[in-house]
Amino acid sequence: MEFLVKGDVVAYRSMATKVTYIYPFTTALGDSKGQKERMNRIMEDLGWYAPNFESMD
Repeated sequence: MEFLVKGDVVAYRSMATKVTYIYPFTTALGDSKGQKERMNRIMEDLGWYAPNFESMD
């Protein structure tokens, strides 16, 4: 996981450590659910606020 901190804004990116290949597809399926859960735990521990962009329609 990588973090970019600028003032009071924090951006992050992460990569899945476990991927699954399903024959005959050559594209890997990552474990994004695990990454989201891990990031939610980090935000709770640090007391960060994260807006929900999905509800901003």
